[in-house]
Amino acid sequence: MERDDLTLATAALKRWGADKWLIHKILASNSFKSEEKLFRASLLISINSDLEKIFSNSRNRQDFMTMKNDNDYFKGRSPLEIISDGSLSSLEECAKRIKFLSML
Repeated sequence: MERDDLTLATAALKRWGADKWLIHKILASNSFKSEEKLFRASLLISINSDLEKIFSNSRNRQDFMTMKNDNDYFKGRSPLEIISDGSLSSLEECAKRIKFLSML
């Protein structure tokens, strides 16, 4: 299960346009303990699931993470830009914001 989650999260990041370096920074840095890697993977899987709820079109689900967003939180940045800083807090907040959108 744990390996599957990492595989699913990696696949989602690739679909969203992340290269190997960025995937490593967001999901698999050597400084992350295995529990943190799994938590990060669960957040990415959650984002992917929420995007499936928001968009019926697969292209929109894929492109959303690279689209600039002008709301107060994103401030003209894309979700992928925000999580590319590699911090857990950015990933958690971005996941929370996308979860909210899926509930509208």
